[in-house]
Amino acid sequence: MSKWKIDNWIEECALKPIEYFSPTAIQKDLDIEINQIFDRLMFLVNDEKLKLSWRIVCPFCFRQVDICNNNDVLPRYVDCWECGEIEVTKDMVYPLFSISDEYRQELLKQKKTQKKSHPLLFARREKARISCH
Repeated sequence: MSKWKIDNWIEECALKPIEYFSPTAIQKDLDIEINQIFDRLMFLVNDEKLKLSWRIVCPFCFRQVDICNNNDVLPRYVDCWECGEIEVTKDMVYPLFSISDEYRQELLKQKKTQKKSHPLLFARREKARISCH
């Protein structure tokens, strides 16, 4: 299922020093419809695994002008270093996602536990014991 592919992508991202990611980054890597990706990401936001922010991009020079948290009110005007003051319109605003600190810590903890226990190695040993009898 594509939701598992998305979840796996996010889990890998959580183990890397990535602050934000966009739905299009997932789309490029997994070749899944953007609507499916966005729906899954919003589900994970509601589940508090991800946080939603908004990237504001200058419509003239395409530089990132600001990042606003989900609970922030978007500014009416922003200052672009190149183009000056610009009124913010909806076509300048793009969703960005980040992994919540709690979820990232949980994934790191699970990874450390997996390294210690090696469940696949144990399963192979059990299978070998069964086949030997």
